[in-house]
Amino acid sequence: MKEVYTTYLDFELEIGPSHGRDYPVTVTQAPRGEARGTMRFPYEASALEKRLVVVQNALLGSGGGPQLAFPEELVVRDFGRDLFEALFNAEIRRCYEQSLQQARQENKGLSLKLRFQPSELAALPWEYLYDQRQGEYVCLARSASLVRCLGLPGAVSPPSLGAPLHILAMIADPGHAEPEELARQKEPLETALQSLQAQGLVQLTWLEGPTWHHVQQAKQGGTWHVFHLLSQGGFSPAGPKGAQPGDKGSKTPPREEGEMRPLNPADLARTLADHPSLGVALLSARAGARGASLAGGASLRSVFTSTAAHLVQQGIPAVLTMPYEMTDQAAVELFRAFYRALALGIPVDAAVAEARKVVKLAVPNGVEWGAAALFMGLPDRVVSSARGRPASVPARVIEEQPRAPARIETPVEVIEPRPVPPREPRREPRPEREAPARTPPPVEPRPAPVSRPEQVKPPAPPRRPARETPVRTPPPAEPRPAPVSPPEKVKPPAPPRRPAREAPVRTPPPAEPPPAPVSLPEKVKEPALERRPKRVIPKRAPLPIQPELILIPAGEFLMGSQPERDQMAYEAEYPQHGVYLPDYRMAKTPITHAQYAAFVKASGHPAPYYWVDGKLPEGKEDYPVAYVSWYDALAYCKWLSKKQGRTYRLPSEAEWEKAARGSEGRIYPWGDAWDPACCNSKESRLEETTPAHAFPEGASPYGILDMAGNVWEWTGSLYKPYPYDAKDGREDPQAFGKRVLRSGAYYSTARRVRCAYRDSGYTEDSRGSYGFRVVLAAG
Repeated sequence: MKEVYTTYLDFELEIGPSHGRDYPVTVTQAPRGEARGTMRFPYEASALEKRLVVVQNALLGSGGGPQLAFPEELVVRDFGRDLFEALFNAEIRRCYEQSLQQARQENKGLSLKLRFQPSELAALPWEYLYDQRQGEYVCLARSASLVRCLGLPGAVSPPSLGAPLHILAMIADPGHAEPEELARQKEPLETALQSLQAQGLVQLTWLEGPTWHHVQQAKQGGTWHVFHLLSQGGFSPAGPKGAQPGDKGSKTPPREEGEMRPLNPADLARTLADHPSLGVALLSARAGARGASLAGGASLRSVFTSTAAHLVQQGIPAVLTMPYEMTDQAAVELFRAFYRALALGIPVDAAVAEARKVVKLAVPNGVEWGAAALFMGLPDRVVSSARGRPASVPARVIEEQPRAPARIETPVEVIEPRPVPPREPRREPRPEREAPARTPPPVEPRPAPVSRPEQVKPPAPPRRPARETPVRTPPPAEPRPAPVSPPEKVKPPAPPRRPAREAPVRTPPPAEPPPAPVSLPEKVKEPALERRPKRVIPKRAPLPIQPELILIPAGEFLMGSQPERDQMAYEAEYPQHGVYLPDYRMAKTPITHAQYAAFVKASGHPAPYYWVDGKLPEGKEDYPVAYVSWYDALAYCKWLSKKQGRTYRLPSEAEWEKAARGSEGRIYPWGDAWDPACCNSKESRLEETTPAHAFPEGASPYGILDMAGNVWEWTGSLYKPYPYDAKDGREDPQAFGKRVLRSGAYYSTARRVRCAYRDSGYTEDSRGSYGFRVVLAAG
């Protein structure tokens, strides 16, 4: 016979101290051995701060209704994918996928346990890790869980939990709230537990006050399994720095005689630490927490994270934190599912995993399921073992039957352009399980972990001849980027002078074997940021609705980079090689808002989601359109081809690079020397997109604009290693895989706006810096 709930295999990841933005990552335990790697954190400090604000706003706004949920979830999904791809790279990714496959073959789940040495990473919302290959969040994947582990010396004996589950609840900072307000704050928890109390599965008791005195009295008067705390981010009412209750300027009223001071995190940990039956603490934000966050969007999460660490370090086996106020529906579903699972003897990590999925099913368009973070200090996951079961709760078992290993299906690429990125399929809710009581085997303590020297870097793997995909810095995508408003009257600069074109070579040279890849020095010094005044964008006549095309004559050009000539080159740009292309015509600028609006109006294609009521932003007609997926770009090309009676398409990677650098292989469109006045990049300090004609000084040898910075541009090519060969399948529009992005964006550094720099994106992605331009075959 076999119990109903899932058992897990462990996959433990330890993230070590940083070296700049690089963090060593070690797989310390896994079903398929160990592995090492380096995580290149995808965001700089300022970009991370902005992204956390966006994610927090998405989380707080996700309960507002189905009309808001889909864009909000896209923001969270993109953030989770960036974290996942940074953490799971190369060797670690292979180890993870092999371990996941083994767990499925054994009909078990995989528990991802994260250990953080750097404190700056501990408070990030890792619960939103998104695996693009599997097309699912790690926390919501079938038979999966995510736990934040603290490396504590020695073992902690797990308490025995089960029905009836005794819950001691407290409001941390009630202040002088009226009885009606207190009842409102208690309502979600009481509603969630009502049916469970009727079945005899749980018993709920509320503390009379928020002080350590009240907690101490409750401990002495009963046996408690769970401590449930409602808080607005802190535990002690806080006045101005250094102010005491009752002082002038303090917002905290003076305490009456004999009144005990409210709890702080350290006091709470000390008070609860020695209660032998306590197995779980749950910290959740109460009503009003939406306005309690500090600058940066991570204050509540940081406070809850540090409090959880205090509790675990003092011996509480498991702490579940929910730093942001949830909608009543989500809170009720999470509390009910979590406490029911604990009462039935399900281990705490499995209980949390089930609760997250229940919230996702109950609020399908929301992201509140990821607000709950589980911290554990046990060497073993077994926290819950049912001591007994009331007679009213029947045990339910199933016959043990052999099951076929799970089959991982390969996603099929859609050939025709899709009007919008696909949403996640809605799953039918599974019936709640009533698992029988199970007594786990005795837990043997594991030896204390051996500390490793902090400064010793793990040995780097040998360089492989195959190209390594360059690490890219994802954009600090914001739902609605606000481009710089142009001044009223500024004299336009003189038109750019085009250099003389070289005579085209129409006979392709004989193919030569590509040179061996050249190793790049570990540290490349990029141009320092200069303090420059913001650029004044001149007013010009609006661009035509039909893209203006420029002839790129047939001939050979140098594609890729030579490390001797370009010290900022990446290995993925090697080797530099000659490529012959016939005549073609390329759009002078990226497709603008006005040009894309004509397509949306004529075809009925969905507008980018940041267009209010489907209308382009006023005054931004000549700015490049953004939030465009690869499929959106294909749809535009198909519409324009039908309208003009000629075949428009996305440029190949080779066509884009030749149009940007000319036949002689310039490093930047304007030449080999870096000049921040020639493009909209990070060094320009504009921090937003600009009109497509704003940098005429940065024109390419053929007079094409905006080939460096501003917005990333989709190409039609699959991302494959060099040398470039149009016949190896990379130009097949029906092939599955990432597509090449070129140009860099307004937040990209000088190194990433070079003509040869290569990046890639998933075809359904529509980030705030993704645009495109078109080409037309000459003839």
